[in-house]
Amino acid sequence: MDINLQYFGGRGGSSGIGGGWSNTAPGEKQARFMYNGAKRKTGGEDGYIKNSKMESKLHDIDSGKLTGEQFAKQFTTREELEKAGNYLMDKSIALNYKIRSLKNADELRKNPKLYNEAKATREARNALNERRKEVAPVKAEKTVRKADDEYTSSRTSTYDRWYKKNRDNFASWYFGSSGKPK
Repeated sequence: MDINLQYFGGRGGSSGIGGGWSNTAPGEKQARFMYNGAKRKTGGEDGYIKNSKMESKLHDIDSGKLTGEQFAKQFTTREELEKAGNYLMDKSIALNYKIRSLKNADELRKNPKLYNEAKATREARNALNERRKEVAPVKAEKTVRKADDEYTSSRTSTYDRWYKKNRDNFASWYFGSSGKPK
């Protein structure tokens, strides 16, 4: 029988009923997939600053009170989405670093809180990426340039010399020895 002593409150964000990451152990395949995926990611150290509002929403995703889509819909502007996306990316990098530091996938199975935290973070990141497509997509900036400016801005002197030489050679071949149209 598993007794949850969190009914009595306490300090920190994991106090109260349903606080903290769930203790449901992942399956062997899920743990192996997450462990191997974390090994392939680059970077990582625990250098992000925790945001209590985001963390509580991620706990809600883990407990099933909130879906990833509901989490993403709370952000209405592109700036909010970018800020949340950056936070979740930093968090996932730190979680991958923790997962990589484990010896193998069985160690991850023994640490279900870490697994569930990474799973909720991944779900939230995927939902945010989908939401970004809906909220004010970035439009390509249209610039009006003359056709000549488009080519002259990227040309080098080496290309100009080559072009002049080949233009003259082509003209003399095409038009004959005079080099001028008849």
